[in-house]
Amino acid sequence: LGFDVRDDVKLFDFGLAREIQPRDKVEGSNPETFKLTGQTGSYRYMAPEVAKERPYNQTADVYSFSILLAYVSQQETIVIQP
Repeated sequence: LGFDVRDDVKLFDFGLAREIQPRDKVEGSNPETFKLTGQTGSYRYMAPEVAKERPYNQTADVYSFSILLAYVSQQETIVIQP
């Protein structure tokens, strides 16, 4: 998500998403836990486990989307203290 010159909300797609493959799963853990494939994105929007390069699952996306939604709805930077 982003804003254009008139401050209208726009959806940007930079082509960073990819389909999760079976080889991305972390062996010996929850079958829905995956490994980080590359450091992409801003720490501000990352779930803690992703920022620490630990195994993660879909809840990391929910966390990131929640931060983004809060940012858009409040129109100010969200600061989360560690």
